[in-house]
Amino acid sequence: MNPLWWMTKAAGAAFVTVVGTGLLFKKLTPSASDLIEAAVHFRNGMTEFQKGIAAAVFGADSQKKTAAEKRESSRIPIE
Repeated sequence: MNPLWWMTKAAGAAFVTVVGTGLLFKKLTPSASDLIEAAVHFRNGMTEFQKGIAAAVFGADSQKKTAAEKRESSRIPIE
């Protein structure tokens, strides 16, 4: 086989491989909005997890008491 044809064939195969890998990588990577949405979801999940642990350790009444205290502290006294 002619060395020029062999080099062209090898360069073409390398080019197709690089372009295909680049397209696959671009397709599989998440966008910035997906990352932000995942971070918010993770934060909310951790908050719920902490509430569950607090309920298991301290009992469900502590959550009600905490919610009542929070609601009471946020009220504006009218005089």
